[in-house]
Amino acid sequence: MNNWEKCVIGTVISEPTTINEASILLPSDFTGANQIAWAEMLALNNQGGLGIRSITEVLRNNRDFRRASDAGSSEAYIQDVVSYRGGEIQTYVDKVMDESTRRAIQRMSALLAIDAANEKKTAEELLDYVERKLIELRRVDHTETGVSMADLMSLFIPKIEQQRAGTFRPAWTPAIQGLKDIIMFAEHADFIGIAGRPGDAKSSLMRYEFYNHVMNGGKAWIANLENDPSEYARNFIALDTGIDSAKMKDPRRLTDQEMNACKASAERLSRLPLKIKTLPGASVKELVRTARTAITTEGVDLIGVDYIQLMNNGMDDKNLDVSISSSGLRALALESNVPVFANSQLSRAIETRSADHNEPQLSDLRQSGSLEQDFTIVVFPRRMTAGPNQYRLFPENIVDGHLLDRPKAVPMRFFVKKNRNGEIGTSDPIKWVMSTGNFQTLQRGSI
Repeated sequence: MNNWEKCVIGTVISEPTTINEASILLPSDFTGANQIAWAEMLALNNQGGLGIRSITEVLRNNRDFRRASDAGSSEAYIQDVVSYRGGEIQTYVDKVMDESTRRAIQRMSALLAIDAANEKKTAEELLDYVERKLIELRRVDHTETGVSMADLMSLFIPKIEQQRAGTFRPAWTPAIQGLKDIIMFAEHADFIGIAGRPGDAKSSLMRYEFYNHVMNGGKAWIANLENDPSEYARNFIALDTGIDSAKMKDPRRLTDQEMNACKASAERLSRLPLKIKTLPGASVKELVRTARTAITTEGVDLIGVDYIQLMNNGMDDKNLDVSISSSGLRALALESNVPVFANSQLSRAIETRSADHNEPQLSDLRQSGSLEQDFTIVVFPRRMTAGPNQYRLFPENIVDGHLLDRPKAVPMRFFVKKNRNGEIGTSDPIKWVMSTGNFQTLQRGSI
């Protein structure tokens, strides 16, 4: 087996972050069992689960690998390739690319010899064919010329095998059951819009989902274009502890027990891999550049933008400005293979419609043309019409047996109006505890 291929595979298995430098390589650049191993490694890396243990387990269950490998077992194969690990990953990548290109030249030469013997083809046609093949071989980056069907399929099959085995880790799975019932999960390159009027929980929803994502082992990054950073601290502590965020605005209202709980929560939250980057009035170029750095240097696997209409690309026409932002964020998701969430405003037109016709539509997105096109998933959080009887169902709204004048918990629904890779629909009722930012899916018919 090729030793330079082993150097790449062994180094990346030992230090998974080096796969960023080796991402130019596709399975077809490898040979034999190394080709199968690299395809599985790319699939695991997309799920954020690449490591010695995970690749050993995946290869153990891969029948094609067992047939192609002469190592005897996946454990023996991993032990062998790891012995070739080193600190010159770029050199190893260049060597594998060089040998892959040489093999391609040999294959091309054999085909040219056959074509040259075909008297029906003119010399000019043969020269044109040679030139085109040489251009294909002069690749610096696979993304410039596209991915072959062979490579595409070698990446896809491991993914669906992992889905069947229950070992597939989606890019994002909703923490709120009512939303999960519709969307199920997001793909790695999805661009997800959360759209609502002020007070419709779009920022709360993003914080809730990102909090749960990092609590379950993910790494997230939010571009904050609107709020004072301290608001994030207060809101995340409220979410983590269940303590009313309004009390933290006036800490004298906190009991000693609540104050201690806030301190303990702050300690826990400080260790979470979630970063808030405040970028008021940022252009999409600035935001994307900063997000790319977080992805490549810190392994961030979920990006959030709060909110898209506050980005500023210098265009007088706001529709054009938002279009530039949405296309840039969509491109970020595609090129980085990391899902991007963007909060978005709704137009005021929805407020002028009657209660029987106020279900949000894609056309309600402010500057909707570009957003409708670029979002792959669109979720509309929308408060339900409710009165005292409904508010009384939630204990958060009752103090000393009396209903609060301003409810702390309200019923709402999520309207999924676009889902490029799945279903659309309306969720079961959701309780949104505004004072803490928590969500709870309710039984159908309970409101």
